[in-house]
Amino acid sequence: MDATEEIQGKLIRCERPDWEPLCDLVGDSLAGWFMWMAEVELDDGTAVHLYKHRETRQYVHLDASGRAFDYRPEHTYTRLAAATAIKRAFTGRGRALLTPSDKAALRAAIARAPAA
Repeated sequence: MDATEEIQGKLIRCERPDWEPLCDLVGDSLAGWFMWMAEVELDDGTAVHLYKHRETRQYVHLDASGRAFDYRPEHTYTRLAAATAIKRAFTGRGRALLTPSDKAALRAAIARAPAA
C-alpha cells in the first residue's frame, strides 16, 4: 500500500485494548493521553488500532508496526506519516495542557516517528 492508495477497513473488535503500537510510537507517558477505541481490519489483512486523544478528541490510527493511517469517508484509510498523526492528535480541537516533560516527550516522539 502506497501513501496515496485508499483501502477499505471494517471494525473487528471493541474490547481487549492493544496499547503496544501507541506506546512504541509515543512512549508510555504520552500514551496516557489516549483511549483505545477499537480495531479495524483493512482489506489487505492489516489490523489498525484506533486511539482517541482524551482532550483534543483526535484519533491516531496505527498498525502493529507503528505505521500510521488517515481515516477517509466510507471507511477507507490511506497511509500517513506517523509524525503528522502525532501532531494532529495533540493539536486538534482544543489543545492538550501539556507539562514541560510532556512537551519534551512529544518533540522526541515526533522526531523519531517513522515516515509514511
